[in-house]
Amino acid sequence: MYVTDRIQLLRGLAHARTNNTLQDFIDGLTQDQVALISRNIQGATAHKVSRSLVTGLDHEEVLNRTASTPKSGHFNAFRSWQESLGKLPKESLDDIQSSTSDIIRLVTHNFNTGKRCYGLVVGYVQSGKTGHFSGLISRAVDEGFTCIIVLSGILNDLRRQTQIRLHKDVFGAATIKRPQALKTISPPGSSRFRFLTDIDSDIGSGEYMIIGEDLKTTLAKNQVLVGITKKNTSVLQHLLNGIMNCPKELRDKHKVLIIDDEADHATINTANDAIDFADASLEGNGDEEITPLDDDTDPSKTNLLVRKIIQKFRYSSYIGYTATPYANVLIDPFIESKELGKSLYPRDFIMNLAKPKGYFGADVFFGTEDNEGNYVVLHPENTAEELMEAAIEVESKIEEVVPLALKKAMMDFILTGVLKQYRRRRGIAIHPLHHSMLVHVSRLKLDQSVIYDMIQALIEQWKLESTSPFLRNGFLKKLKQRWEIEFRSKFEEIEQFSEFSELLLDEEGWMQEINVMMINSESEEILDYDSYPLGLNVIAVGGNKLSRGLTLEGLTVSMYMRQTKMYDSLMQMGRWFGYRHGYEDLVRVHTTERIYSWFEWLVKAEQAVRNDIDRYAALGVHPTEVAVRIPWHEELIPTARNKMKYAIKNIYNYSNRTTESVHLPIYDPAKLKHNFSVTNKFFQSIGAPSDLDKQGYLWSDVSKSSIIELLDTIELPGPPTAAFDTSGLVKFIQKTAKLEDFIVIHAGRDWEQVSTTPNASIPQISLPHGMKPRYVGRSQLGVDGEGTGNIRVISSPNDIKKAEKASLSKPALLVYFVAPGSKNTRNTVTRVDLPTGPTPIVGIALRFPETEGPLSDVRAALTVRGLKGDLNE
Repeated sequence: MYVTDRIQLLRGLAHARTNNTLQDFIDGLTQDQVALISRNIQGATAHKVSRSLVTGLDHEEVLNRTASTPKSGHFNAFRSWQESLGKLPKESLDDIQSSTSDIIRLVTHNFNTGKRCYGLVVGYVQSGKTGHFSGLISRAVDEGFTCIIVLSGILNDLRRQTQIRLHKDVFGAATIKRPQALKTISPPGSSRFRFLTDIDSDIGSGEYMIIGEDLKTTLAKNQVLVGITKKNTSVLQHLLNGIMNCPKELRDKHKVLIIDDEADHATINTANDAIDFADASLEGNGDEEITPLDDDTDPSKTNLLVRKIIQKFRYSSYIGYTATPYANVLIDPFIESKELGKSLYPRDFIMNLAKPKGYFGADVFFGTEDNEGNYVVLHPENTAEELMEAAIEVESKIEEVVPLALKKAMMDFILTGVLKQYRRRRGIAIHPLHHSMLVHVSRLKLDQSVIYDMIQALIEQWKLESTSPFLRNGFLKKLKQRWEIEFRSKFEEIEQFSEFSELLLDEEGWMQEINVMMINSESEEILDYDSYPLGLNVIAVGGNKLSRGLTLEGLTVSMYMRQTKMYDSLMQMGRWFGYRHGYEDLVRVHTTERIYSWFEWLVKAEQAVRNDIDRYAALGVHPTEVAVRIPWHEELIPTARNKMKYAIKNIYNYSNRTTESVHLPIYDPAKLKHNFSVTNKFFQSIGAPSDLDKQGYLWSDVSKSSIIELLDTIELPGPPTAAFDTSGLVKFIQKTAKLEDFIVIHAGRDWEQVSTTPNASIPQISLPHGMKPRYVGRSQLGVDGEGTGNIRVISSPNDIKKAEKASLSKPALLVYFVAPGSKNTRNTVTRVDLPTGPTPIVGIALRFPETEGPLSDVRAALTVRGLKGDLNE
């Protein structure tokens, strides 16, 4: 009963905060009850389970009824097949088993009460969502569903890939029309499946008569009709026409499961209405989601057709799958018409899937200091332009033409591919056999063609060098140098270059099997990994086709330079997320510092949205009362503007947040002097510290007016180039009555205890009240050895704990002096020393207590107008 007890306590806690009876509520708890929710009382995030489910239905009534336990013949076959592949750990398969069971019960409950079902499953990019809905389809077959429709992207490549995947994992080889054999599942009764589509063909204009007959036949023969189709208005119109060709009395006997893969893309109604918030400027962005689409890919027409298809069946369920649910939670849930039915808002449930074990997500690449620099290679901001402006001339030497950034990425691809081969020969299991590199610099096909030609020419040159007795030594020398700089410097236990270098020189070996492919609408090349049973080694150059849904098997090295400004598009273009068993230390993403900072923000935004869903689940909130808040960025926007027409922008607060200045004016001596001067004046104004230890000074009762004066006068980078918003902080402090007296800490150590470069000298400064300056050492992110001013973190967890120990209920200001000449003690190539100078580099952090309840940890966000989660400034 632990979870149930805790959820009830969380609900009581939320109610007490809403009614300003928090102290009375806490006083009435036992010690054991306080222990259960102590972190929540102190303002930490709400209860986190392996996955969360927001639904208005009673869990005890619906999910735990043994009478409704789903049958499991096809699902058991699915699970056994997945276990035989060995790709997913037991915990992930257990979660698929239980979560798909919950979804089928929810859908069946709706059918039993005469309602259609609308749900949303939120996963992670490249985390196995296809595997999850493959399990759900298996469940549906067991439960007697007679029609399965999978909406799979707007491009043939993704639809084709999904069709193959479902034959592998659900339907089996007996159901597939394909010249070469595939290793597939052996499901019970594979003859039960009847298909509207196959690998090479979608639903055509002449097939609507066949669809009506198929719907009739599947009922008569106890079969399941399956269609894996594009989100294409022509195709969906053919499907709708075929469905209408079946009599209503027969349609009413069908149980239909519609799965919308990438549900935030191409299905959201984008009909233009007024937008209530100030648009982020997208001028010059050129993204395909902002430009008008043709009739076949018009999202509003697609939305209309999907809703019509749902309406034509009495027992139909629409389950969306996405890793970026921003557009989905901004749909108006109250839209409904007789012809189209309800909007596609997930009014019956929202399921937040757990992060799978072993998953390489955005937080690994961009969100945690421990992994910083291990997997990301930063390049100058003009790298994309340099790549697109390069030109191969008749007399030119290709190695001199290809920009250094691209050469580095290509060398990483070669080194990691050969090392994978070496590891396999030593008995290390590495799946899959394929080895891929992604090059995504521009959406324009002309740019892609230029880059493709350069890569193709350089690969051919390197193939020649690797087999030439006269050139191979030079070839090995540059690869060894790259290996030492990029791989040996980051992972000390990784193999020595000499262990695997001989494999590079084999005249019929790995190097000679490298393929370069251009994946766009002007190329006939297809990433058909199944045609290479011994493994495909490929550098894939492209844009939109590689940007969403399509899986690059064995993706190890990525060069990503495309500057889209939408959360969902940017995150979906990160095809490097996923599982990297056996080669985790080899994964590399080549990008720029600006894009890196955008992904840093996406990590925070993604976690905030998931936390909201988790909290609503814990508090028992109905999906139509959910106002999932999407944190607002001053430069990026969550999704295309025409998907946000029902959204409003709300200013929230810094309740229960720590915010800090991680971008500092390191290379601006005037600002450094100014910031030290105003900080010194601040120390003078607040009097002598009340406490002192080896790590710094503490003031217990500093007025909010003094804090506001400091924030008003200090000059630190802010929006849109940095997230530290002094103006927003001042407004929050001014309007929040609970924020009166602050804890102030000046933290750090003696100068001699900080690691600095040999030429760094201690600043000649003095502080009031006899204080001795405290210093901290921080290095900065670098690009080709040049500093960016981004130190990633200013505060120390111990300092935050010290502030909370002084008072949990008071806000805290932490003031730091970063030592000029601070040394890069991590010894990573992505960090560089700070410049020396006569002035301490002032950085600050603020820690706020919880002031507005457990759902208030977002400062500015989008929500759907009219829902209970709306807050006003």
